[in-house]
Amino acid sequence: MEIKDGYYKWNKNEKGNLSPHFGMKEFACQCKNEDCLEQSLSLSLINKLELLRTIVNKPIRVNSGYRCHKHQLALAAGGKETAVGISTHELGHAADISCPELIIQDLTPFVDKFFDSYGVAWNFIHCDLRPKRANGSKRIWYYSSAPGKF
Repeated sequence: MEIKDGYYKWNKNEKGNLSPHFGMKEFACQCKNEDCLEQSLSLSLINKLELLRTIVNKPIRVNSGYRCHKHQLALAAGGKETAVGISTHELGHAADISCPELIIQDLTPFVDKFFDSYGVAWNFIHCDLRPKRANGSKRIWYYSSAPGKF
């Protein structure tokens, strides 16, 4: 693993930690493409997730971290992804997370402390590094599977 230009960069087959609570394997692209080896994740994303994990004081599961372009296209073709254009997962700026010990409604206020952009579903929260909108409001959305606005 190396740190370059504000990103962790590693080979998908590498093992190791990115922070005290998160490992490389958790964030690696989940595709089966043989040519998907180079992984890249923003230091800022890991730092925010590490702070979140520390404050929550419970394990945080990474459901999806970095995604290569082919994997992103496959998800879109299968109707499992709604991102238009380049996904923040492809940029290494996003992770879908959950906490096995908390329901999503209880995890969301913690996410709100560290992220200006997130989407809530019934079983995960998409956290990404996009900034607030021009009017200063956060980018918050609810997937159709979300437990409702709370």
